Amino acid sequence: MTSVPDLNTCAGPGCTQEFRRLGDGKLYAFTVDEPEKWGLPPHLKQKVVWLCSQCSASLYVRLDRRRFRVQVVHRHAGAQAA
Repeated sequence: MTSVPDLNTCAGPGCTQEFRRLGDGKLYAFTVDEPEKWGLPPHLKQKVVWLCSQCSASLYVRLDRRRFRVQVVHRHAGAQAA
């Protein structure tokens, strides 16, 4: 599992694509109960992660709520991006 960058950069492993605007790639927003454990300020109740268009074609994002981590996971062959 790799470390996931902040929203300003694609979460794809090794990808350095910068977030420029909505509509490019896929934005994931997850509600979290304990924001501090996710590295967020106490008033924020969402963990937001972005994958660029190229990465979102083969990857998706999910949360490991027990370890308070974001996971970038490969899509199964034949699965299409949502």
